[in-house]
Amino acid sequence: MLREITILSAEDLQNVEHWAELKFSLSEIATMLLIDVVQLRLAIQDPKSDISLAYNAGKLKSQVARREVILKAANKGAEWAINLLDKYEIHQKEDELMP
Repeated sequence: MLREITILSAEDLQNVEHWAELKFSLSEIATMLLIDVVQLRLAIQDPKSDISLAYNAGKLKSQVARREVILKAANKGAEWAINLLDKYEIHQKEDELMP
């Protein structure tokens, strides 16, 4: 039986963050939480919802390790890594200028 998405616990939200970090799909996360995937997709679209914040935090955490590897490669002179860091920096500056 599926649960209502509105009654997720703090532990559920921690799991969502962890599973997103591990690159599980929304369908897989919904299955593990025993909630409807359509409800989950709708909830994720609200950037202020707890589940959206947890999901997006998990996705970003998974990028941290990758970017550390890229930074190390750039510091060693790898051109591909320098180019990626340049793109990340441009995106970062553009985002800072957003209202």
